[in-house]
Amino acid sequence: MFSLIQNEWMKLWHKKGTWAILGILLLVIIGVGVLDKVTMEEVDTSNWKQEQQVQIDDANAQLKTPDLDEWSIQMYEEQKAMAQYRLDNNAAPQVNQSMEGNMAFGASIMVLITLLTVIPGASIVSQEFTDGTIKMLLTRPVSRFKILTSKLITIFLFGLSLIVLTIILTTAIGFILFGTATGIDLTIVDGVVQQTNTISDVFLTYVYSLGDFTMSILFAFFIGTVFSSPSIAIALSMLFLMMGPMIILLLQKYIPVEYIWLTHSDLTQHLTKEFFVEETTLSMSLTVLVIYVIVFLALSFMTFIKRDVKA
Repeated sequence: MFSLIQNEWMKLWHKKGTWAILGILLLVIIGVGVLDKVTMEEVDTSNWKQEQQVQIDDANAQLKTPDLDEWSIQMYEEQKAMAQYRLDNNAAPQVNQSMEGNMAFGASIMVLITLLTVIPGASIVSQEFTDGTIKMLLTRPVSRFKILTSKLITIFLFGLSLIVLTIILTTAIGFILFGTATGIDLTIVDGVVQQTNTISDVFLTYVYSLGDFTMSILFAFFIGTVFSSPSIAIALSMLFLMMGPMIILLLQKYIPVEYIWLTHSDLTQHLTKEFFVEETTLSMSLTVLVIYVIVFLALSFMTFIKRDVKA
């Protein structure tokens, strides 16, 4: 199996498209960091207490607005609570331009990393049939199951490599250009203001973002394997990844969307507590996703193993 994965890895990096994907990611990470540094203005943090008082006064004024909706009321109440906490505990806010802030930017582009991984994931099988190289591959004394497994593992290793590269680069660039953050970051959990660790929050975001990452890759791999069309696989994966929430909003009028994988693949909703479907739990999301993982993999392997290859 190791030799098969090694072979697929080498084939992947012999393609110009793979290097183009790497170039796009590097350009985004380095470009945004440099742009932030060039356009960064010196932030005067000496008057942060006055700014917090202004936020409290603004929230109080907004809360007096007639017929204010529930979401806006909650938002202004939280704004006021966090500002008051800072004043009471002498907790100055963090400055956005910092190593931690740049690391958070890295976590925010997980969608881009997923899209860049979907491209080779959709074509790693179908392109073999298109180019006719699948005939040579199948002549080796190795089962089709192992061949397809090696391709799937290779794609996930590629995507995980992009994630690790992003973490390393955003941390290094942030430290070199901005230094570490000063101040304290706050969050509200169950109505209570709490201090939070930005770095741990960033890594949690990465972990929970693996839901969309995994499901998008498996879906693209499934479509590319079953229909032998990388373009359809890439297009559908991009559509579901970018427009997933809108699709769920449209479908929930007609069908129970809690059984659709798009409703659960964005696991970061369990961090933000902003759910597509109310009363969604993490265990429920993971259960639904596991079922779809089994379905995607079963159909992919059944199709690949049974497919006839013309001489």
